[in-house]
Amino acid sequence: MRLHCDRLDAGLFVHTDDARRPLVIHVPGFNEDAFSHAGYALLLAHAGVDALVMNPPWRATPENVQADPFMLWRLFDGMDAQLRASESLWSGRRLGLSGFSMGGLWASRWLATHERRPIDAAALVLASGDYSFMPRVTMAAFPALAAAVPEAVLGDVEVAMRERSPIGDLTALPPMPLLVINVANDPRLPADNALRFHAALQRSYSEVGQGEALETTLLRGDEHRFRRAFQQRLVAWFAEQLTQSS
Repeated sequence: MRLHCDRLDAGLFVHTDDARRPLVIHVPGFNEDAFSHAGYALLLAHAGVDALVMNPPWRATPENVQADPFMLWRLFDGMDAQLRASESLWSGRRLGLSGFSMGGLWASRWLATHERRPIDAAALVLASGDYSFMPRVTMAAFPALAAAVPEAVLGDVEVAMRERSPIGDLTALPPMPLLVINVANDPRLPADNALRFHAALQRSYSEVGQGEALETTLLRGDEHRFRRAFQQRLVAWFAEQLTQSS
């Protein structure tokens, strides 16, 4: 079967001529573009799943935005628009969604709203639906943010970020199969934040009797990167979830 790798404005589209194959939309992390995760797309394609790896709005974020604590929502609105604009590539297929790091944060918001409905299975890697950790993490990348958010008000900003995060209402996710992978010593995403998100997901799925559709994992590790082992785990997950009834 012939494999096509199309470079589009939206990103990298890896597919065959068979439009009946399921497709995974993947959104990379901070300062990454579609080609950063091209290997993952090829792994998916060889497992029977086409892939659309997006070029996210934050691939050159320091040059693109005015830094402030709530810039995430502007960036995520831009990603929403990009995904909708690419609908002709994925409409009508069995559909998966994966996100790494910033891409996973965005995906948690997309999944927690009515926008989840086209998605048949999802996976989030080194990501959370609780954005309260972001101000401290992003200050190193955005020096202007440190001036805009003094230490004295940082705690209040973190509370406000959590209140506006998807973790507040995850009821739209079940019964969709969901895999979440974090690591214990992630230098960007604190373990207590990841575990809080895992617990909120577990409550949401258990309350509707769908606990078996959720897998949350906190692995040993101290790196924030889309490791090959993570990619292989996601490929196996999506192959199982999307091809079994294709």
